[in-house]
Amino acid sequence: MDLRQLEYFVTVARLGHFTQSAEHLYVGQPALSQAIRRLERQLGAELLNRSVHPIELTSAGRALLPYAQRAVEAVAEAREEFGLMGGAPSGRVTVGAMASVGPVEQVIAEFDRLYPDVDVVLREGITGGLIADLVAGQVDAVIATLIRPLPARVESAIVFSEPMVLMAPLESPFEHGVRLADLDGQSFLMPAEGSGVRTVIEAGLEKSGIKWRRGPESNDVQRQRVLVSQRVGLAIVPASAMPVGTAPVKFLEFAEPMRREVALMWARDRRHRSSIRAFLEVARRELTRFGMGEKTEV
Repeated sequence: MDLRQLEYFVTVARLGHFTQSAEHLYVGQPALSQAIRRLERQLGAELLNRSVHPIELTSAGRALLPYAQRAVEAVAEAREEFGLMGGAPSGRVTVGAMASVGPVEQVIAEFDRLYPDVDVVLREGITGGLIADLVAGQVDAVIATLIRPLPARVESAIVFSEPMVLMAPLESPFEHGVRLADLDGQSFLMPAEGSGVRTVIEAGLEKSGIKWRRGPESNDVQRQRVLVSQRVGLAIVPASAMPVGTAPVKFLEFAEPMRREVALMWARDRRHRSSIRAFLEVARRELTRFGMGEKTEV
C-alpha cells in the first residue's frame, strides 16, 4: 500500500461518497475507485460497503481507519516540520462548529484570505458531539458554546459571551425586560440533547423555579422561528441568531441576565501542524474582536 491509497480511503470514509471524494481530492472517480480496490486486494479484505448510500465502512475498514488517519497526518506533519511545502501553512484544517455561533463564517473568510493554500472543512453539529469528535481526532478545532466539565484532553479559551433573548410570536403580550417568572407554564422549543445552548437555557429555567414544558426539539434556528411564529411555543436563542430566518416573530431582552459563553477548543495533548496553529490564532483573534465589537439591537 502507498500513502495516496490511504489518503483516498480516509477521504471516502469521511465523506461517504466517491463522487464528492474525487472532487475534494481533484482526481477522477475511476482512478479513486481503482486505487481503493488495489488497497483492498493488498489487504485481502473489503474496506467499504458500496451497496449503501452514503458508503459505510466494513469491519475491516473500521479497523484500518485509525491507522490510515495517523499515517496521513504523520506525513503531513513531517512535510510541514521540514519545510517541504515552502514554509507557509498548507494542507487541511477540519473545524467543528455550532450552526448558531454567529461569526464562524467571518473567521473562515479571514483565514482563507491569509492562508489560501489551506483547505478548511467545516463540520456542523452540537457541542457535545463536536467535543467527542475533537477527542477522537476527527476535528482539529471546535467553536461552540462552552459546556462544563470538559474532557481532560480538551483545552479551551472563552472568546466572547453574548446575551440570550426570548423569541416570541408578534402578538404575544411579553415586552422588553421580560422576566422568567412571567413565562411560567409556557412551552419552550429546545435544541437537541448535548447542545451547549440547551444547557444554558435549561440552567436558566431551572434556576427560575417556574414550571415549563418542552416543545419540539430542533437545532435549526430558522425552523424554530417558523414554529414560534405559528405559536407552537417560545424559544430562547443567542442574540447573534436573531437575523436568521424571516418568519414574523419578535425578540425580547430578559430582565435577568442570561448569557452563553463561546469557546475555542483544541486538543491539549496533540502536536498541532502549522496550519492548525495558524487557524487557532486567527480564530481567537477574530472571535474576540467580534465579542468586543458586537452591538446587537433587540
